[in-house]
Amino acid sequence: GNTIVKFLKEGKIENIHYEKMYDLATRDALTQALNRKAILDLIAEEFQRSSSRDLPLTILLLDIDHFKNINDTYGHPAGDYVLKETCALIMNKMIRSQDALGRYGGEEFALLLRETKLQVAVDVAERIRIAVEKQNYTFEEKQIQVHISIGVATLDSTSKSSDDLIATADRALYDAKNQGRNRVCVR
Repeated sequence: GNTIVKFLKEGKIENIHYEKMYDLATRDALTQALNRKAILDLIAEEFQRSSSRDLPLTILLLDIDHFKNINDTYGHPAGDYVLKETCALIMNKMIRSQDALGRYGGEEFALLLRETKLQVAVDVAERIRIAVEKQNYTFEEKQIQVHISIGVATLDSTSKSSDDLIATADRALYDAKNQGRNRVCVR
């Protein structure tokens, strides 16, 4: 097979090394969210689990509105600050421990909501949108106004793969952007 199992005793220094190596392989260095490969792998695993057990599964795609303008106006370090602060807000205050946030692209993130029905996910998305809008982003004594657009999709009979589910969330995200940004749209 392609799996190797190694048993590690609790409390060994070797465990710390393996945990750090795992984090380096799966985490985005800037935001500490999962990296693209890790979030896509997790979404694919959850899609299979949820499909086979007939459990709800919802994906949110989040994109910081006019992020290029933030970089152009305040500089790239300010853009990095906005990315880090936004992820910290979502990961530390807005989602459950069983959910997962991953950096999907530059300023785009995927949020996996396990065993979450659509209406609950829409409520979560709206709470995130409002929290980002109200967050005090101050970089080098300059206030930065940040808004976020969110696309929501849930597992249904039209989703044949995790890629289908992500594509549906992506279309919903583009609906949010086309309807004026700083909003949540569902497909």
